[in-house]
Amino acid sequence: MCQFFSLISDGQGHIRYFDHKQRLDKVKMPDGGDIESYDSHTSIATFYGQTGAKEDAWNKWEYNPFTDTLILDHQNTADDRDGVMKSLMDVDWNALCGDVEAIRGLIAQVSIIPWFKNGGVVPEGVKLFETRGAAWDAARDAALGAARGAARGAARDAARDAARGAALGAARGAAWDAARGAARDAAWDAARGAARGAAWDAARGAALGAALGAAWDAARGAARDAAWDAARGAALGAARGAARDAAWDAACLAGLLVCDGLELNPKHIEHMRKRWAVWEAGYGVLFDVGGVIYAYKRP
Repeated sequence: MCQFFSLISDGQGHIRYFDHKQRLDKVKMPDGGDIESYDSHTSIATFYGQTGAKEDAWNKWEYNPFTDTLILDHQNTADDRDGVMKSLMDVDWNALCGDVEAIRGLIAQVSIIPWFKNGGVVPEGVKLFETRGAAWDAARDAALGAARGAARGAARDAARDAARGAALGAARGAAWDAARGAARDAAWDAARGAARGAAWDAARGAALGAALGAAWDAARGAARDAAWDAARGAALGAARGAARDAAWDAACLAGLLVCDGLELNPKHIEHMRKRWAVWEAGYGVLFDVGGVIYAYKRP
């Protein structure tokens, strides 16, 4: 499958792979050619001189460092899974993937979060509503309030009434779009920017995708049934939306943790930890408007 993190083994637990420095330096093949993918089993084998029939003497694996899952993609020699797992302990995962332990902890935590039990204390700066729909309405009203102010400013400089109407519509739309997870989106953009600054494609980009997928799957699966129970007969769409809310926040926080050690404004991870603290308290998180988080007790 050639997904992050790919490696090959010789049947005796000895492994070959591209480490963080090799990815960061964008090393080339021994003949000077470019490496198409640092998670290609063939590229790994070729780089380490195992070409032609020699490649067929190595097992091919994918390992997810965030879920500690090892998958045998193709077995060509003795199954050396135990030896491979032991060798993987020597990989510098923090260089490759950021704060791996924190991401593992996040993924493990989703199974014990008291989803929609409403038993904890929410952080300051959080507005709490009975339902997801009520939080949605309040966030929309807050965004439209900001839009009116923006529209007045835009229309003041407009020469005709028609311009005022256009400005109002544009401002309303822009404000509402911005309100739908503005700070979370900013955090995600910052994570991508930080990773790009550290050779995104070669070093942390692949790890970011794996972390996002693992966190998304864990949170969405754990929250889905709890959200449906908490909805108490409400529309299925509300329960699905709540599960999606949880998955987005877990994935974004995991993405920021992948960027641990890179140039990243701490305000972004602080905001996402604050959002996650609301989930930990047994409530759901919808949007943030003007720095205020809009949360709900049940879908």
